[in-house]
Amino acid sequence: MSSIAITGAARRATSRPEVARQEREQLTVLDARTLAERSRLRRARVIALVAGAVLAASLATVAIGQDLVASQQVRLDLARQQLAQSVADEQQLQLRRAQLESPARVLQIAEHQLHMIAPSSVSYLAPVSIGATLGGSPSRANGRSTSQVHRAG
Repeated sequence: MSSIAITGAARRATSRPEVARQEREQLTVLDARTLAERSRLRRARVIALVAGAVLAASLATVAIGQDLVASQQVRLDLARQQLAQSVADEQQLQLRRAQLESPARVLQIAEHQLHMIAPSSVSYLAPVSIGATLGGSPSRANGRSTSQVHRAG
């Protein structure tokens, strides 16, 4: 053993009656009022501890909720941005389609690339009845033959 341990053990052995006396002097008999007060303080500490735990859990829940809301807001902003871009692209495509379908462009392509020319005059043909079909049977229009249609018309 070391000299410190021997000295500490020797000191405890010699001061043993003094320590016992000091402990007895510190011991007191507690009355019911003091016991009730200590019990009340113990309960108050437990309640404060539970309230602190509930408060910490509530704050953690709120923080998690705020994080969830923030992440969903980022997703929503991204979706809105994509929607706006898609709408702009669609408008550009509609404009491009209208430009491609314009009569002036079609006429220019017909004249320059396909070498078509505009007619000097337009002749319209009068409608003609077809008459009997190749098979020899008269055609039917609403249950009447072509000859009946011409007579009625």
